Amino acid sequence: MKPDKHIGARMIPIEDLCPHPLNANTMSEDLRAKLKVHIGRTGRYPFVVVRADPEEPGRFQILDGHHRVEILRELDHTEARCDIWNVDDREAKLLLATLNRLEGQDREGPHFSDRLLRWLRSAEDRRRSHEEATEIRA
Repeated sequence: MKPDKHIGARMIPIEDLCPHPLNANTMSEDLRAKLKVHIGRTGRYPFVVVRADPEEPGRFQILDGHHRVEILRELDHTEARCDIWNVDDREAKLLLATLNRLEGQDREGPHFSDRLLRWLRSAEDRRRSHEEATEIRA
């Protein structure tokens, strides 16, 4: 049985949220302005997806919702509604590549997420080949 990837939802202080260093998502100024007006008027937004920061205990890396967190800061919110996921570095990269393709655009160009996904798939294929070779030798 696989371990649960979802830890749970909770309010997290905005100062404890940091962008993932590989975030490649950008948003047009027009769309960002609309999002800011919506959040400012309604206070509603999708949960920010985060994971525990592997290098800074007590902090969280944003996997999805970088722009929402920036806007919440600008609107002087002190906390954000977050959904905490239990994922390793490989899964975090995969989520960054896939979730960021659902909204916004790649900062690194139109095909950055495609390149990242291909790299992740090839790394997974190499890992499987190594495991299979090890089993054959055993």
